[in-house]
Order: sequence, then structure tokens, then C-alpha cells
Amino acid sequence: MAARNEERLLNLTIALLDSTRFMTKEEIYRKVEGYTDVDEPSDATDRKFERDKDDLRAMGVSIRTGPSDVWSDLNDGYRIFPEDYFLPEMTFTAEESRIIALANTIVADPLIEEGVRDALGKLRALGAEPVSAGQPYMVAHVLTGGPHLDILDEAVRTRTAVQFTYHDKLREVQGWKIIQRFGFYYFLGFEQSTGPRIFKLARIQSQAELVGNSGAFDSPAPRDIDELVASLEGPEPTRSVRVALRDFTAGHLRRRGVTVKGEAPLGYELVEIPYARLDEIISSLCEVGPDALVMDPGEVRDGVLAHMRFWQGRI
Repeated sequence: MAARNEERLLNLTIALLDSTRFMTKEEIYRKVEGYTDVDEPSDATDRKFERDKDDLRAMGVSIRTGPSDVWSDLNDGYRIFPEDYFLPEMTFTAEESRIIALANTIVADPLIEEGVRDALGKLRALGAEPVSAGQPYMVAHVLTGGPHLDILDEAVRTRTAVQFTYHDKLREVQGWKIIQRFGFYYFLGFEQSTGPRIFKLARIQSQAELVGNSGAFDSPAPRDIDELVASLEGPEPTRSVRVALRDFTAGHLRRRGVTVKGEAPLGYELVEIPYARLDEIISSLCEVGPDALVMDPGEVRDGVLAHMRFWQGRI
């Protein structure tokens, strides 16, 4: 039934849009498929037509009324004017085109890249060709959690356990919440072997998979989850290290620190970054590679160099 209604609405739209004059109800009942299934129109046919007009108007389709006879003042006809229905020709200024092109270059996640390509294709079909953005002022990345975010979000919403490999070990986790910190997504949940824990999505090594039935566990109250997040995030920073960050990169590290005066290589900016755990700051610096240069001698620089040498021997 729903399919027939949709087909009738489409037929009515085409007929009113294609007509060069206002069509009376009687003409619509005779010519538009969906109304021609009765020999004599009745009150039920009128009610159906009124419902269809309301549905089309609710969708944003403008149906005008006017005289079906040019010599008459009686508004007994209906018509959809093309200028009311079709989008106007779309044009962009040079600046707007550059912004669209730049938005296309900063998206670096497979979950939304396809949507961006489709949107650009529709713009081109309308005659709007975004010009090249050229060399952008900075290279940005839209972080959406990679291929795991959808599955983990479903696990949280449906209270379904999820499995994935993390630090070379298969984990089964009851997901409670997804949070974002320093430009990265984290998955908070309960693991049978370790209890409450936070997992960084970027470090998940296998495709996350739902296991078991939905509603298999009860999540803690939101306030309790927030307290767990605070407790698992670690202690307050007690130390800091000066790091030269390449211009327009490592935004999550910049947000943690503060720009300070001092010597830095050309194209870099000196930032003092506080930290509480040595392993965490070393891992964060190694993730951005040559975009971060540790300027202070000591345990952080030694740890970064040792980490790099370890992996260099395995490549």
C-alpha cells in the first residue's frame, strides 16, 4: 500500500509539473494513474487528493492554485511551477570553491570519504566545479574513529559485547562509552580479565566484532562512568618536556602544551608539554614521527630514541 501511495504522489507531481496550465480535479482524476482506478470519483477520491496535496506540501513541494480557464476568475485548478520545484542554477565564488576543495582534501577517514565524493559529484552535476585548493595553509585530518567506530558505537547502544585484538591479545569487552581526548577516540568498557579499562581506537589491531546477544549487560550510571573515566585517565601531570613541533601538525600535542620561547629548527615551533606517565608521552611523540623533535635531554628523548631504534631494526 505504501508503495502505491508513493507512486501516486510521484505521478501527481509529474503531471502538475509538466502541465502548462492549471489542471482541475476532474482532469487529474481522469489522467493521473492512481486516481483512474474508479469509474466515478467520489468523496473518498476527493479526500485522497486532499491528503496527497498535504503530503506534497509537507515535503516542500509548492502547489499553486489558479483558474483552469484563462477567461475565468475561478481558482479551480492546480499546478507546480518549475521555478518553484527545481533548484536554481548553483554557482560559487572563487573563495567558496576553494573552501569546498579544501574540505575534500582534509577528510582522511574511509567512513566519510565516500560521502564527500558523492556530494562533490552532485555539485558537479549541477554545474558547480570546485576549483583546486592548491597548497593548503595546513594539512588537517577529520578524525572519525576509523573503521571501528560504527561497531563500537553499536555495541554501546545495544549493550552487546564486542571482540577485538589489542596489544596482540584478543579482548572481549562490555562497552560503556566512547570518549574523545586530545584528538583521538577511546572506548571505555569492562574486560573480564582486567576490569574497567580504556582502549584507544587507533591501536585496535583487528576488525571489531559483536559477540552474543544485545542487552546482555547493564551499563553503569552516567555519573559512575564519568568517575571511571577520570580515574582511568591517570594522575595529573607532574613533569614537562620541551618539544619542537612542525608547523601546522600534531594538534593534539599543541593543545596539551603551551608555546614557549627558545630555539627550534626552521618550520618548527617550541612547545612545552606536561605529562604524568613516561610511557604515555613517549608513545604520543612517536606517533607523530618527524613532526615532533624532543629538545630537552633526558628520559623522554632517550625513550623516544630507544623506541625508534627498536622498530627500525624490525622494518
